Amino acid sequence: MSSIIIAVAVAWLCAQVIIKPLIESFKRSRFVPEAVFARGGMPSGHSALVGAICSAVAKTQGFSSPLFAVSVVFSSLVLYDALVTRNVLTRQADVLQSLTKRRVEPIFGHEPVEVVAGLLLGVAVAWYMV
Repeated sequence: MSSIIIAVAVAWLCAQVIIKPLIESFKRSRFVPEAVFARGGMPSGHSALVGAICSAVAKTQGFSSPLFAVSVVFSSLVLYDALVTRNVLTRQADVLQSLTKRRVEPIFGHEPVEVVAGLLLGVAVAWYMV
């Protein structure tokens, strides 16, 4: 059980604390430590976390276990929220911007490629560690 928790924590840390700041720093040509706390970005830390949970549970409990089914449902909700919330909030920011004539920052969630990258990172880390 502790190996699952460790794998999930490592997957999230890799995505949120290591990879995301490195990618942002590369994009901006300067070190960007605040990217650790940024919304959105590549890869999705939430997706890495739930990908690791599903993989670790599948590897330890099996694909037919009730715990794996619960982890898939939970993960699906998190992934759906990461994708759909961004779309809705971006459209709301566009409307607010047109109404107020002020710049509204529309980055609230993740692009699909960021979610998939986080998911694959989480799966790989957990599959390797557990």
